[in-house]
Amino acid sequence: MTNADYKEKLRQEFMGIAHQVFERVIEASEKEGLSLSQMEERVGAWKFELTRKLLESWVELEVQKQRGPGPVAEEGGEEMEYKGLKERVVVTSQGEIKVKRPYYYHRTKGEGFFPPG
Repeated sequence: MTNADYKEKLRQEFMGIAHQVFERVIEASEKEGLSLSQMEERVGAWKFELTRKLLESWVELEVQKQRGPGPVAEEGGEEMEYKGLKERVVVTSQGEIKVKRPYYYHRTKGEGFFPPG
C-alpha cells in the first residue's frame, strides 16, 4: 500500500467515525428533549471517539515514516528481525488509545523491542 493510499484509508476511517457521531447528534435531537448539560455530556463522550481516532491515525502516520531497516543490535551489530506491527493500548492525557508499532526481535538475546516514538 502506498503512503498516499494509507493516508486515504486513515482519512476514510476518521470520516466514517465523524459521520456516525453526527448521525447520533441528529438522532438525539429528533427523539430526545435533553437539557444543555445532558447534551454537553453526550458531546463530551462523542468528542473522545473523534480525538481517539485522530491520535491513533497520527501515530500510525508517524510509524509509517519510520519504516525501513530494523534497528541494529548493540551486541553483534546484526539487524534485528522485523516481526510486524503489534497493537498496544497507550494511556494519554486524552484517555486510552490503540497504537500499532513495529516490533523487532533479537534472536541471539531472545528479546523483543519496540522502537521509541
